[in-house]
Amino acid sequence: MKLNPSFKPDIKIIDVKEDKEKALFEVYKKKIETGSCQPEELEKALRDRLLTGEECATLFILLIRKLERKIGTDPLTQLFDKTNFESKFNAAFEELNKDKEKRKSPVDAIAVVYFDVVRFKEFNDNYGHIAGDRALVVVSDRMRQVTRQHDMLFRVGGDEFVAILLINDASQILQTTFEDKRKKINTDLFIDINGINIPFNISMGFEILHKGDKRTFDQIIEAADKKMYADKANNKKIVEDYSI
Repeated sequence: MKLNPSFKPDIKIIDVKEDKEKALFEVYKKKIETGSCQPEELEKALRDRLLTGEECATLFILLIRKLERKIGTDPLTQLFDKTNFESKFNAAFEELNKDKEKRKSPVDAIAVVYFDVVRFKEFNDNYGHIAGDRALVVVSDRMRQVTRQHDMLFRVGGDEFVAILLINDASQILQTTFEDKRKKINTDLFIDINGINIPFNISMGFEILHKGDKRTFDQIIEAADKKMYADKANNKKIVEDYSI
């Protein structure tokens, strides 16, 4: 059998080293996504030439972004924490005070809404702090359900939450809107303990800001907080004490 001298076999040369480097890059990328990678690991991988300079730079950027998202977030509920509250409020109010044609969103007013869990101390005393933490997570999840993606949610204290809501039409009947939100949050609000549903509920107070509002941040927060405590005083529902 004679071989054709013009025949050129299609042979793919596999660069094992390149494939290994890509695999290691993906491993470190996954570790960053899961929060299990430290900067020192990337530095060592670069020194040991397990990663290229370009790969290491890319991974450092991903790690920094991950850490930035983590800072200012409540670890239990994954809502913004208190450190973010004032700055995000000021940014929203600054946007509201711009001329309409210069605003990034069609916001017409801002609502600052305070929530807290009614008789939360008794709830903790009766069912324990783990159950209390579960109740806070349930509240935060329900808050997400009744708000929109561009609204901002915060946990500012033990059982205290705040929502900054961007209102596109301030002519709507806002009291009715907020009563509806409170009803949706409180409907079937419970945690399951040993197969028993333990109900609880929240109180709520809100304050509306329009363009040109001259009140300070502290004055607005105090006004919303007072309304929330007035609502709590008028709240007739109680947390039932079940024997577990």
